[in-house]
Amino acid sequence: MAAAFLSLGLFAGCASAPAPVVVSAPPVAQAEVIPASPGPGWHWVGGHWAWRYGRYVWIRGHWLRGHPGGVWVQGHYENRGGTYIWIDGYWR
Repeated sequence: MAAAFLSLGLFAGCASAPAPVVVSAPPVAQAEVIPASPGPGWHWVGGHWAWRYGRYVWIRGHWLRGHPGGVWVQGHYENRGGTYIWIDGYWR
């Protein structure tokens, strides 16, 4: 039954997509001008390169509402034996 739901896409968006696996290293991060904060309690998440359509595309940074006492760990690519895997950012 679960396979039927999955094949219909009824759980789309419920689980995160698998991290893209890329053989070439991402380009050096672009310099960004950080706009003014929307207010207290917001945290800047820097932009990053994402693997889309068989190439890297730049995803601009954005403001994210913070978590009291939390520390943002920026998303990053990890080199695992010559293969680059994207690790999503998260609150620690």
